[in-house]
Amino acid sequence: ICPLPPMPAIGAGASTAVLAAWLPGRRAARIGPTAALTEAVLEPKRIGRVRLLIGLGFLAGGAALCVTALSLQGESAAAASLGVVMILLTAVGLLGPFVARIAAGAVGPGVTALFPTSGVLAMANIRIRARRFASTSTPIALGVAISFTLIGIVTVEASATEKQSRERILADRALTAPGGLPGGLVDEIGRLPGVVAVTGLIPTQVGAVYREVGDSIFDYLPAVGVSPVGLDRTLELEVREGSVAALPADGVAVSVDRARSLDVGVGERVSLWLGDGRRIAPRVVATYASALGLADFVLPIAVVEEHVTDPMDAQMLVTYANGADVAVLDARLAALAERIPGLHVLDRARLRAAEDQEAQAEAWVNYLIIGVLMSFLAIAAVNSLVMAVGERGRELALLRLVGATPRQVIRTFRLEALALTGFAIVMGLSVAAATLVPFSLAIAETALPYLPWYAVVGVIAGAILLGVCASELPTRNAMRRDPIELIGADE
Repeated sequence: ICPLPPMPAIGAGASTAVLAAWLPGRRAARIGPTAALTEAVLEPKRIGRVRLLIGLGFLAGGAALCVTALSLQGESAAAASLGVVMILLTAVGLLGPFVARIAAGAVGPGVTALFPTSGVLAMANIRIRARRFASTSTPIALGVAISFTLIGIVTVEASATEKQSRERILADRALTAPGGLPGGLVDEIGRLPGVVAVTGLIPTQVGAVYREVGDSIFDYLPAVGVSPVGLDRTLELEVREGSVAALPADGVAVSVDRARSLDVGVGERVSLWLGDGRRIAPRVVATYASALGLADFVLPIAVVEEHVTDPMDAQMLVTYANGADVAVLDARLAALAERIPGLHVLDRARLRAAEDQEAQAEAWVNYLIIGVLMSFLAIAAVNSLVMAVGERGRELALLRLVGATPRQVIRTFRLEALALTGFAIVMGLSVAAATLVPFSLAIAETALPYLPWYAVVGVIAGAILLGVCASELPTRNAMRRDPIELIGADE
Protein backbone atom coordinates (compact mmCIF):
# COMPACT_ATOMS: atom_id res chain seq x y z
CA ILE A 1 0.00 0.00 0.00
CA CYS A 2 1.43 3.38 -0.98
CA PRO A 3 1.80 5.63 2.09
CA LEU A 4 1.79 8.88 0.10
CA PRO A 5 -1.99 9.51 -0.36
CA PRO A 6 -2.82 9.49 3.41
CA MET A 7 0.06 11.84 4.26
CA PRO A 8 -1.67 15.11 3.17
CA ALA A 9 -4.79 14.17 5.17
CA ILE A 10 -2.73 13.35 8.28
CA GLY A 11 -0.70 16.54 7.91
CA ALA A 12 -3.81 18.68 7.41
CA GLY A 13 -5.54 17.11 10.43
CA ALA A 14 -2.53 17.57 12.70
CA SER A 15 -1.95 21.15 11.52
CA THR A 16 -5.60 22.04 12.07
CA ALA A 17 -5.56 20.61 15.61
CA VAL A 18 -2.38 22.50 16.51
CA LEU A 19 -3.68 25.79 15.11
CA ALA A 20 -7.05 25.34 16.83
CA ALA A 21 -5.26 25.04 20.19
CA TRP A 22 -2.51 27.59 19.54
CA LEU A 23 -4.54 30.53 18.25
CA PRO A 24 -6.99 30.88 21.20
CA GLY A 25 -4.24 29.96 23.67
CA ARG A 26 -2.00 32.69 22.28
CA ARG A 27 -4.80 35.21 22.68
CA ALA A 28 -5.50 34.16 26.27
CA ALA A 29 -1.80 34.30 27.19
CA ARG A 30 -1.32 37.84 25.86
CA ILE A 31 -4.14 39.55 27.78
CA GLY A 32 -4.52 40.08 31.49
CA PRO A 33 -6.18 37.50 33.77
CA THR A 34 -9.19 39.75 34.47
CA ALA A 35 -9.80 40.38 30.78
CA ALA A 36 -9.43 36.67 30.05
CA LEU A 37 -12.05 35.79 32.67
CA THR A 38 -14.36 38.46 31.27
CA GLU A 39 -14.06 37.14 27.72
CA ALA A 40 -14.72 33.61 28.99
CA VAL A 41 -18.11 34.78 30.24
CA LEU A 42 -19.02 37.49 27.71
CA GLU A 43 -18.09 37.30 24.06
CA PRO A 44 -16.54 40.37 22.39
CA LYS A 45 -19.16 42.32 20.50
CA ARG A 46 -17.02 42.63 17.38
CA ILE A 47 -14.86 40.22 15.49
CA GLY A 48 -11.18 41.08 15.18
CA ARG A 49 -9.90 43.19 12.32
CA VAL A 50 -7.58 40.47 11.09
CA ARG A 51 -10.42 37.94 11.03
CA LEU A 52 -12.68 40.44 9.27
CA LEU A 53 -10.08 41.24 6.62
CA ILE A 54 -9.27 37.56 6.01
CA GLY A 55 -12.98 36.73 5.80
CA LEU A 56 -13.60 39.54 3.32
CA GLY A 57 -10.60 38.33 1.33
CA PHE A 58 -12.02 34.82 1.08
CA LEU A 59 -15.45 36.23 0.18
CA ALA A 60 -13.93 38.35 -2.59
CA GLY A 61 -11.86 35.39 -3.79
CA GLY A 62 -14.91 33.13 -3.93
CA ALA A 63 -16.92 35.76 -5.79
CA ALA A 64 -14.07 36.31 -8.25
CA LEU A 65 -13.71 32.57 -8.87
CA CYS A 66 -17.48 32.30 -9.39
CA VAL A 67 -17.36 35.11 -11.97
CA THR A 68 -14.38 33.43 -13.61
CA ALA A 69 -16.26 30.14 -13.82
CA LEU A 70 -19.21 31.93 -15.42
CA SER A 71 -16.91 33.40 -18.07
CA LEU A 72 -15.34 30.03 -18.92
CA GLN A 73 -16.86 27.07 -20.74
CA GLY A 74 -16.70 23.31 -20.61
CA GLU A 75 -14.27 21.51 -18.32
CA SER A 76 -12.43 24.71 -17.40
CA ALA A 77 -15.64 26.23 -16.05
CA ALA A 78 -16.51 23.04 -14.19
CA ALA A 79 -13.06 22.84 -12.60
CA ALA A 80 -13.16 26.50 -11.55
CA SER A 81 -16.68 26.26 -10.09
CA LEU A 82 -15.75 23.34 -7.82
CA GLY A 83 -13.18 25.51 -6.03
CA VAL A 84 -15.86 28.03 -5.06
CA VAL A 85 -17.48 25.89 -2.35
CA MET A 86 -14.51 25.60 -0.01
CA ILE A 87 -13.45 29.25 -0.41
CA LEU A 88 -16.94 30.57 0.35
CA LEU A 89 -17.42 28.16 3.26
CA THR A 90 -14.21 29.51 4.78
CA ALA A 91 -15.60 33.03 4.35
CA VAL A 92 -18.85 31.97 6.06
CA GLY A 93 -16.92 30.57 9.01
CA LEU A 94 -14.85 33.74 9.41
CA LEU A 95 -17.66 36.24 8.86
CA GLY A 96 -20.33 34.14 10.59
CA PRO A 97 -20.74 36.31 13.73
CA PHE A 98 -21.15 39.46 11.65
CA VAL A 99 -23.71 37.80 9.36
CA ALA A 100 -25.48 36.24 12.36
CA ARG A 101 -26.13 39.65 13.93
CA ILE A 102 -27.53 40.90 10.62
CA ALA A 103 -29.76 37.83 10.33
CA ALA A 104 -30.98 38.24 13.93
CA GLY A 105 -31.82 41.88 13.23
CA ALA A 106 -33.75 40.91 10.10
CA VAL A 107 -35.88 38.09 11.54
CA GLY A 108 -35.94 39.31 15.14
CA PRO A 109 -39.08 41.47 14.91
CA GLY A 110 -41.10 38.65 13.38
CA VAL A 111 -39.95 36.09 15.95
CA THR A 112 -40.59 38.38 18.91
CA ALA A 113 -44.04 39.21 17.58
CA LEU A 114 -44.96 35.52 17.45
CA PHE A 115 -43.26 34.59 20.75
CA PRO A 116 -43.12 37.70 22.99
CA THR A 117 -41.13 36.07 25.82
CA SER A 118 -39.16 33.19 24.35
CA GLY A 119 -38.56 35.03 21.09
CA VAL A 120 -37.03 38.07 22.82
CA LEU A 121 -34.70 35.84 24.85
CA ALA A 122 -33.71 33.76 21.81
CA MET A 123 -32.91 36.78 19.61
CA ALA A 124 -31.03 38.47 22.45
CA ASN A 125 -28.92 35.36 22.98
CA ILE A 126 -28.10 35.20 19.27
CA ARG A 127 -26.99 38.83 19.16
CA ILE A 128 -24.93 38.55 22.35
CA ARG A 129 -23.43 35.14 21.55
CA ALA A 130 -23.03 35.62 17.81
CA ARG A 131 -19.62 33.93 17.79
CA ARG A 132 -20.94 30.75 19.41
CA PHE A 133 -24.03 30.87 17.21
CA ALA A 134 -21.89 31.10 14.07
CA SER A 135 -19.41 28.42 15.17
CA THR A 136 -22.16 25.89 15.96
CA SER A 137 -23.97 26.61 12.70
CA THR A 138 -20.84 26.18 10.55
CA PRO A 139 -20.84 22.32 10.58
CA ILE A 140 -24.48 22.28 9.44
CA ALA A 141 -23.79 24.90 6.75
CA LEU A 142 -20.81 22.83 5.66
CA GLY A 143 -22.94 19.69 5.47
CA VAL A 144 -25.73 21.41 3.50
CA ALA A 145 -23.32 23.07 1.06
CA ILE A 146 -21.24 19.96 0.41
CA SER A 147 -24.34 17.73 0.21
CA PHE A 148 -26.00 19.88 -2.44
CA THR A 149 -22.72 20.40 -4.29
CA LEU A 150 -21.84 16.70 -4.46
CA ILE A 151 -25.40 15.66 -5.32
CA GLY A 152 -25.65 18.44 -7.90
CA ILE A 153 -22.40 17.45 -9.58
CA VAL A 154 -23.81 13.95 -10.05
CA THR A 155 -27.37 14.88 -11.04
CA VAL A 156 -26.56 17.84 -13.29
CA GLU A 157 -24.15 15.80 -15.39
CA ALA A 158 -26.46 12.75 -15.37
CA SER A 159 -29.45 14.85 -16.43
CA ALA A 160 -27.48 16.54 -19.22
CA THR A 161 -26.11 13.18 -20.37
CA GLU A 162 -29.59 11.66 -20.41
CA LYS A 163 -30.97 14.61 -22.38
CA GLN A 164 -28.19 14.50 -24.96
CA SER A 165 -28.42 10.70 -25.26
CA ARG A 166 -32.17 10.89 -25.80
CA GLU A 167 -31.81 13.53 -28.51
CA ARG A 168 -28.70 12.00 -30.09
CA ILE A 169 -30.12 8.64 -31.21
CA LEU A 170 -31.82 8.88 -34.61
CA ALA A 171 -31.60 5.15 -35.37
CA ASP A 172 -34.68 2.96 -35.17
CA ARG A 173 -32.84 -0.04 -33.64
CA ALA A 174 -29.68 -0.64 -31.61
CA LEU A 175 -27.85 -3.98 -31.53
CA THR A 176 -25.72 -5.03 -28.55
CA ALA A 177 -24.09 -8.25 -27.38
CA PRO A 178 -22.02 -9.06 -24.25
CA GLY A 179 -18.97 -10.08 -26.29
CA GLY A 180 -19.33 -7.35 -28.90
CA LEU A 181 -20.40 -7.46 -32.54
CA PRO A 182 -18.15 -8.38 -35.50
CA GLY A 183 -17.35 -5.42 -37.73
CA GLY A 184 -18.40 -7.24 -40.91
CA LEU A 185 -21.98 -7.25 -39.62
CA VAL A 186 -22.33 -3.58 -40.59
CA ASP A 187 -22.08 -4.37 -44.31
CA GLU A 188 -24.37 -7.39 -43.97
CA ILE A 189 -27.12 -5.38 -42.28
CA GLY A 190 -26.61 -2.47 -44.65
CA ARG A 191 -27.49 -4.72 -47.61
CA LEU A 192 -30.90 -5.63 -46.16
CA PRO A 193 -33.80 -4.11 -48.13
CA GLY A 194 -35.30 -1.25 -46.13
CA VAL A 195 -32.14 -0.34 -44.22
CA VAL A 196 -30.75 3.10 -45.12
CA ALA A 197 -27.88 3.45 -42.62
CA VAL A 198 -25.87 1.31 -40.19
CA THR A 199 -23.27 2.66 -37.78
CA GLY A 200 -20.94 0.56 -35.70
CA LEU A 201 -19.34 2.08 -32.61
CA ILE A 202 -16.07 1.14 -30.87
CA PRO A 203 -15.37 3.13 -27.68
CA THR A 204 -11.71 3.93 -27.06
CA GLN A 205 -9.40 6.66 -25.78
CA VAL A 206 -6.93 8.93 -27.54
CA GLY A 207 -4.16 11.05 -26.08
CA ALA A 208 -4.10 14.81 -26.63
CA VAL A 209 -2.35 17.92 -25.31
CA TYR A 210 -4.92 20.52 -24.30
CA ARG A 211 -5.15 23.59 -22.09
CA GLU A 212 -7.18 23.79 -18.90
CA VAL A 213 -7.26 26.94 -16.76
CA GLY A 214 -4.12 28.15 -18.56
CA ASP A 215 -2.05 24.97 -18.09
CA SER A 216 -1.04 22.49 -20.80
CA ILE A 217 -2.11 18.93 -19.96
CA PHE A 218 -1.56 15.62 -21.72
CA ASP A 219 -4.21 13.00 -21.04
CA TYR A 220 -6.12 10.20 -22.69
CA LEU A 221 -9.67 11.33 -23.46
CA PRO A 222 -12.86 9.50 -24.49
CA ALA A 223 -13.16 8.78 -28.22
CA VAL A 224 -15.30 6.57 -30.40
CA GLY A 225 -14.68 4.93 -33.74
CA VAL A 226 -17.71 4.93 -36.06
CA SER A 227 -18.69 3.62 -39.44
CA PRO A 228 -18.42 6.84 -41.46
CA VAL A 229 -21.15 6.27 -44.07
CA GLY A 230 -24.61 7.49 -43.07
CA LEU A 231 -23.51 8.75 -39.66
CA ASP A 232 -25.84 11.75 -39.89
CA ARG A 233 -28.82 9.35 -40.23
CA THR A 234 -28.08 7.36 -37.06
CA LEU A 235 -26.66 10.02 -34.73
CA GLU A 236 -27.61 13.64 -34.12
CA LEU A 237 -24.44 15.23 -32.78
CA GLU A 238 -25.67 18.84 -32.89
CA VAL A 239 -22.97 19.79 -35.37
CA ARG A 240 -21.94 23.43 -34.93
CA GLU A 241 -19.42 23.69 -37.79
CA GLY A 242 -18.60 21.40 -40.72
CA SER A 243 -20.34 18.10 -41.47
CA VAL A 244 -20.23 14.46 -40.38
CA ALA A 245 -22.27 13.17 -43.32
CA ALA A 246 -19.13 11.56 -44.76
CA LEU A 247 -16.26 11.22 -42.29
CA PRO A 248 -13.05 10.87 -44.37
CA ALA A 249 -10.31 8.40 -43.49
CA ASP A 250 -8.03 11.19 -42.28
CA GLY A 251 -10.80 13.17 -40.58
CA VAL A 252 -12.03 13.63 -37.00
CA ALA A 253 -15.01 15.33 -35.43
CA VAL A 254 -14.30 17.09 -32.13
CA SER A 255 -16.66 18.30 -29.43
CA VAL A 256 -16.99 22.08 -29.15
CA ASP A 257 -15.49 22.28 -25.66
CA ARG A 258 -12.58 20.01 -26.53
CA ALA A 259 -11.86 21.91 -29.75
CA ARG A 260 -11.72 25.09 -27.70
CA SER A 261 -9.26 23.58 -25.21
CA LEU A 262 -7.16 22.27 -28.13
CA ASP A 263 -7.42 25.63 -29.92
CA VAL A 264 -8.33 24.01 -33.24
CA GLY A 265 -11.11 24.62 -35.72
CA VAL A 266 -12.63 23.02 -38.78
CA GLY A 267 -10.03 22.45 -41.49
CA GLU A 268 -7.08 22.35 -39.07
CA ARG A 269 -5.13 19.27 -38.05
CA VAL A 270 -4.83 18.05 -34.48
CA SER A 271 -2.20 15.73 -32.98
CA LEU A 272 -3.65 12.63 -31.32
CA TRP A 273 -2.18 9.43 -29.88
CA LEU A 274 -4.11 6.19 -30.37
CA GLY A 275 -4.43 3.46 -27.75
CA ASP A 276 -1.24 1.69 -28.80
CA GLY A 277 0.78 4.92 -28.78
CA ARG A 278 0.70 5.63 -32.52
CA ARG A 279 0.56 9.32 -33.32
CA ILE A 280 -1.84 10.62 -35.97
CA ALA A 281 -2.76 14.10 -37.20
CA PRO A 282 -6.30 13.97 -38.62
CA ARG A 283 -8.06 17.00 -40.04
CA VAL A 284 -10.99 18.42 -38.08
CA VAL A 285 -14.07 18.11 -40.31
CA ALA A 286 -16.72 19.11 -37.76
CA THR A 287 -17.33 20.34 -34.21
CA TYR A 288 -20.36 19.13 -32.29
CA ALA A 289 -22.10 19.92 -28.99
CA SER A 290 -23.50 16.50 -28.00
CA ALA A 291 -20.46 15.01 -26.25
CA LEU A 292 -21.86 13.78 -22.92
CA GLY A 293 -22.39 10.04 -22.96
CA LEU A 294 -20.54 9.74 -26.29
CA ALA A 295 -16.95 11.03 -26.54
CA ASP A 296 -14.77 14.07 -27.20
CA PHE A 297 -13.55 12.69 -30.54
CA VAL A 298 -15.33 10.81 -33.34
CA LEU A 299 -12.92 8.94 -35.62
CA PRO A 300 -13.41 6.57 -38.58
CA ILE A 301 -13.73 3.03 -37.27
CA ALA A 302 -10.98 1.80 -39.60
CA VAL A 303 -8.47 4.06 -37.82
CA VAL A 304 -9.49 2.83 -34.37
CA GLU A 305 -9.98 -0.92 -34.79
CA GLU A 306 -6.35 -1.57 -35.73
CA HIS A 307 -5.07 0.03 -32.53
CA VAL A 308 -7.33 -1.40 -29.81
CA THR A 309 -7.12 -4.72 -27.99
CA ASP A 310 -10.76 -5.59 -28.76
CA PRO A 311 -11.83 -4.52 -32.29
CA MET A 312 -15.41 -5.76 -31.81
CA ASP A 313 -18.19 -3.15 -32.13
CA ALA A 314 -19.81 -2.38 -28.78
CA GLN A 315 -23.02 -1.24 -30.47
CA MET A 316 -24.62 -0.94 -33.90
CA LEU A 317 -27.26 1.60 -34.80
CA VAL A 318 -29.68 0.80 -37.62
CA THR A 319 -31.99 3.26 -39.37
CA TYR A 320 -34.95 1.99 -41.42
CA ALA A 321 -36.23 3.63 -44.58
CA ASN A 322 -39.57 5.39 -44.50
CA GLY A 323 -42.32 2.92 -45.31
CA ALA A 324 -40.11 -0.14 -44.66
CA ASP A 325 -41.72 -3.29 -43.24
CA VAL A 326 -40.57 -2.94 -39.62
CA ALA A 327 -41.75 -6.39 -38.56
CA VAL A 328 -39.80 -8.12 -41.35
CA LEU A 329 -36.64 -6.14 -40.61
CA ASP A 330 -36.93 -6.82 -36.87
CA ALA A 331 -37.28 -10.53 -37.59
CA ARG A 332 -34.17 -10.54 -39.78
CA LEU A 333 -32.17 -8.71 -37.14
CA ALA A 334 -33.41 -11.09 -34.44
CA ALA A 335 -32.33 -14.04 -36.60
CA LEU A 336 -28.73 -12.91 -36.18
CA ALA A 337 -28.95 -14.15 -32.57
CA GLU A 338 -28.39 -17.69 -33.85
CA ARG A 339 -24.83 -16.68 -34.85
CA ILE A 340 -24.10 -14.06 -32.15
CA PRO A 341 -24.70 -15.26 -28.57
CA GLY A 342 -26.56 -12.80 -26.36
CA LEU A 343 -27.58 -10.46 -29.20
CA HIS A 344 -30.20 -7.88 -28.19
CA VAL A 345 -32.22 -5.81 -30.65
CA LEU A 346 -33.50 -2.70 -28.88
CA ASP A 347 -35.84 0.01 -30.06
CA ARG A 348 -35.36 3.58 -28.89
CA ALA A 349 -37.54 3.19 -25.80
CA ARG A 350 -35.79 0.04 -24.61
CA LEU A 351 -32.37 1.52 -25.36
CA ARG A 352 -33.16 4.60 -23.25
CA ALA A 353 -34.51 2.40 -20.46
CA ALA A 354 -31.29 0.37 -20.44
CA GLU A 355 -29.17 3.54 -20.36
CA ASP A 356 -31.31 5.01 -17.57
CA GLN A 357 -30.96 1.83 -15.51
CA GLU A 358 -27.19 1.89 -15.89
CA ALA A 359 -27.06 5.58 -14.98
CA GLN A 360 -29.19 5.01 -11.88
CA ALA A 361 -26.91 2.20 -10.72
CA GLU A 362 -23.89 4.50 -11.02
CA ALA A 363 -25.77 7.33 -9.27
CA TRP A 364 -26.61 5.17 -6.24
CA VAL A 365 -22.93 4.34 -5.81
CA ASN A 366 -22.19 8.07 -5.75
CA TYR A 367 -25.04 8.66 -3.30
CA LEU A 368 -23.60 5.99 -1.00
CA ILE A 369 -20.22 7.73 -0.99
CA ILE A 370 -21.92 11.07 -0.32
CA GLY A 371 -23.90 9.49 2.54
CA VAL A 372 -20.73 8.23 4.22
CA LEU A 373 -19.17 11.68 4.01
CA MET A 374 -22.32 13.35 5.32
CA SER A 375 -22.44 10.99 8.31
CA PHE A 376 -19.05 12.32 9.46
CA LEU A 377 -20.24 15.91 9.05
CA ALA A 378 -23.42 15.04 10.99
CA ILE A 379 -21.35 13.68 13.88
CA ALA A 380 -19.30 16.89 13.95
CA ALA A 381 -22.47 19.02 13.91
CA VAL A 382 -24.11 17.02 16.71
CA ASN A 383 -21.00 17.22 18.90
CA SER A 384 -20.78 20.96 18.35
CA LEU A 385 -24.45 21.55 19.21
CA VAL A 386 -24.48 19.27 22.25
CA MET A 387 -21.34 20.91 23.66
CA ALA A 388 -22.83 24.37 23.05
CA VAL A 389 -25.96 23.48 25.05
CA GLY A 390 -23.89 21.78 27.77
CA GLU A 391 -21.80 24.92 28.25
CA ARG A 392 -24.97 26.91 28.93
CA GLY A 393 -26.10 24.90 31.92
CA ARG A 394 -25.74 27.83 34.30
CA GLU A 395 -27.69 30.10 31.95
CA LEU A 396 -30.49 27.55 31.80
CA ALA A 397 -30.57 27.24 35.60
CA LEU A 398 -30.56 31.04 36.03
CA LEU A 399 -33.58 31.38 33.74
CA ARG A 400 -35.47 28.90 35.87
CA LEU A 401 -34.44 30.62 39.14
CA VAL A 402 -35.64 34.05 37.95
CA GLY A 403 -39.08 32.67 37.17
CA ALA A 404 -39.04 31.28 33.63
CA THR A 405 -41.20 28.22 33.25
CA PRO A 406 -39.74 25.00 31.84
CA ARG A 407 -41.89 25.46 28.77
CA GLN A 408 -40.51 28.96 28.17
CA VAL A 409 -36.92 27.77 28.62
CA ILE A 410 -37.35 24.86 26.21
CA ARG A 411 -39.10 27.11 23.69
CA THR A 412 -36.27 29.66 23.93
CA PHE A 413 -33.62 27.04 23.21
CA ARG A 414 -35.79 25.53 20.48
CA LEU A 415 -36.18 28.89 18.73
CA GLU A 416 -32.41 29.38 18.93
CA ALA A 417 -31.89 25.94 17.40
CA LEU A 418 -34.35 26.69 14.59
CA ALA A 419 -32.70 30.06 13.95
CA LEU A 420 -29.27 28.43 13.96
CA THR A 421 -30.39 25.70 11.57
CA GLY A 422 -32.18 28.14 9.29
CA PHE A 423 -29.11 30.37 9.18
CA ALA A 424 -26.92 27.36 8.35
CA ILE A 425 -29.30 26.17 5.62
CA VAL A 426 -29.42 29.61 3.97
CA MET A 427 -25.63 29.91 4.08
CA GLY A 428 -25.19 26.36 2.75
CA LEU A 429 -27.69 26.92 -0.06
CA SER A 430 -26.02 30.19 -1.04
CA VAL A 431 -22.60 28.55 -1.24
CA ALA A 432 -23.98 25.56 -3.16
CA ALA A 433 -25.77 27.87 -5.61
CA ALA A 434 -22.58 29.83 -6.24
CA THR A 435 -20.91 26.52 -7.09
CA LEU A 436 -23.63 24.74 -9.05
CA VAL A 437 -24.86 27.59 -11.26
CA PRO A 438 -21.52 27.95 -13.15
CA PHE A 439 -21.16 24.17 -13.19
CA SER A 440 -24.65 23.72 -14.66
CA LEU A 441 -24.03 26.42 -17.27
CA ALA A 442 -20.82 24.69 -18.30
CA ILE A 443 -22.21 21.16 -18.40
CA ALA A 444 -25.92 21.51 -19.18
CA GLU A 445 -26.09 25.05 -20.64
CA THR A 446 -28.74 26.10 -18.11
CA ALA A 447 -28.44 28.31 -15.03
CA LEU A 448 -30.95 26.15 -13.10
CA PRO A 449 -29.08 23.11 -11.72
CA TYR A 450 -31.04 19.89 -11.78
CA LEU A 451 -31.51 18.56 -8.23
CA PRO A 452 -34.04 15.79 -7.48
CA TRP A 453 -36.79 17.04 -5.19
CA TYR A 454 -36.31 14.14 -2.79
CA ALA A 455 -32.63 15.04 -2.39
CA VAL A 456 -33.46 18.69 -1.67
CA VAL A 457 -36.19 17.77 0.85
CA GLY A 458 -34.00 15.10 2.44
CA VAL A 459 -31.00 17.38 3.00
CA ILE A 460 -33.08 20.28 4.37
CA ALA A 461 -35.23 18.04 6.57
CA GLY A 462 -32.14 16.23 7.81
CA ALA A 463 -30.44 19.52 8.71
CA ILE A 464 -33.52 20.75 10.60
CA LEU A 465 -33.95 17.44 12.43
CA LEU A 466 -30.26 17.35 13.28
CA GLY A 467 -30.16 20.92 14.58
CA VAL A 468 -33.35 20.72 16.64
CA CYS A 469 -32.76 17.28 18.14
CA ALA A 470 -29.10 17.98 19.00
CA SER A 471 -30.26 21.04 20.93
CA GLU A 472 -33.59 19.82 22.31
CA LEU A 473 -32.45 16.54 23.83
CA PRO A 474 -29.59 17.92 25.99
CA THR A 475 -31.83 20.86 27.00
CA ARG A 476 -34.57 18.52 28.24
CA ASN A 477 -31.96 16.42 30.00
CA ALA A 478 -30.62 19.49 31.81
CA MET A 479 -34.15 20.49 32.79
CA ARG A 480 -34.42 17.33 34.89
CA ARG A 481 -31.62 18.54 37.20
CA ASP A 482 -32.17 20.84 40.16
CA PRO A 483 -31.38 24.45 39.13
CA ILE A 484 -29.44 25.13 42.37
CA GLU A 485 -27.26 22.09 41.70
CA LEU A 486 -26.91 23.00 38.04
CA ILE A 487 -25.87 26.62 38.58
CA GLY A 488 -23.08 25.55 40.89
CA ALA A 489 -21.77 22.80 38.61
CA ASP A 490 -18.66 23.17 36.47
CA GLU A 491 -19.32 23.91 32.81
